[in-house]
Amino acid sequence: MALGYRYWTGIGTLDSCDRALSWYGSAAEQAMAKYLSGPPGGRSLPQTATRLSDLAGGIYGPGASVASTGLNTQRPAIKAGIARAAGETWEDVLEYYLVRYSLYRINHEHLLNRMHSSMQNAGK
Repeated sequence: MALGYRYWTGIGTLDSCDRALSWYGSAAEQAMAKYLSGPPGGRSLPQTATRLSDLAGGIYGPGASVASTGLNTQRPAIKAGIARAAGETWEDVLEYYLVRYSLYRINHEHLLNRMHSSMQNAGK
């Protein structure tokens, strides 16, 4: 991916959409091969154990339990409990991802436009 980007933008190399495409294709093939090499259905993230008390900050409450202090604060269940206690809802999370998607889409459209114009300029 990094070499594809460097060839596409011309960082340390000559601009070459063909070579960039070749590197992007190679990266995509490697990623897909790694994904398919796992169990049926592909690789997935490991499931984390969640206790109901973790969502409330642990048995003794937030900050008083081993579950909600120290390195345990980085566990997904504890983060979810803290977010829920702060008033975060699923609608907030969905809105965040929709905004991120729209920004990605805009950046992707800009990238495609730039590639198209550079290919047209190369043809002249």
